Amino acid sequence: MLKNKGFTLVELMVVLALLGGVALLVTKLGKDSMNIQNETIVANEYNDLVRETHFLISNIKSCKVSLAGTRFQTSTSSQPIKNLELWSVDSKGLARLKKRFAKDEKFGNLQIENVSLQIDPIIPSQNVNDIQNTAAVLKISLVKTKFKSTLPDIEQSININFSTNRSEDKSTIIDCDSSYDSKERATVWCGTIQNPCGSEMIQAVAIGKYENGKFTGIFQPSVMTDGKICTGALNHPATFTACASNP
Repeated sequence: MLKNKGFTLVELMVVLALLGGVALLVTKLGKDSMNIQNETIVANEYNDLVRETHFLISNIKSCKVSLAGTRFQTSTSSQPIKNLELWSVDSKGLARLKKRFAKDEKFGNLQIENVSLQIDPIIPSQNVNDIQNTAAVLKISLVKTKFKSTLPDIEQSININFSTNRSEDKSTIIDCDSSYDSKERATVWCGTIQNPCGSEMIQAVAIGKYENGKFTGIFQPSVMTDGKICTGALNHPATFTACASNP
């Protein structure tokens, strides 16, 4: 009659080592899965921030309320103006409603490092009361996240009107001009666009120029896909209809 034989110490140590290895593997897989999920969340939030920034600054009313009154030194206008704030505006375009983006503000898991405006070098008019126009680039810089995602600065090209006090070497922003005409500026497009970083057609909302089945501007995918999505489009095939008024 055979007697029950217990495990030796060596066998128990081997089993425990195997169980420990399995536990480590499960923990690593769980951590990797969580990291991927967090990266996806950050990517989606970044795309949302890009879309909202472009929509906000492309609205002449909110652009004016956010930037009007900003002063800069005329002779050094090429130096960026920092610590700006972007605001939503009332229906009349007269009053600030809510501060949307500013230095040290958070947007989900993202933190804004600064909001700045880079103005093209300007030559002041010889006439004292002249209002001049020039191009500028509004930039939102983000604090580096703890995730692997590389998040570039968000940039929006705009035109600004300004007046200059030559004796003080100071200029003051009066309002904004959009790069789009009034009809395009007032319309948010809905439909499908060819992914500029791929060949598939994707659902999206967009603001920009849409003409003869071609779109130029910025868009936000309605549904995220596994493929790489660009946030800008230049003369890309699209099928859009006007879906809402610009916020």
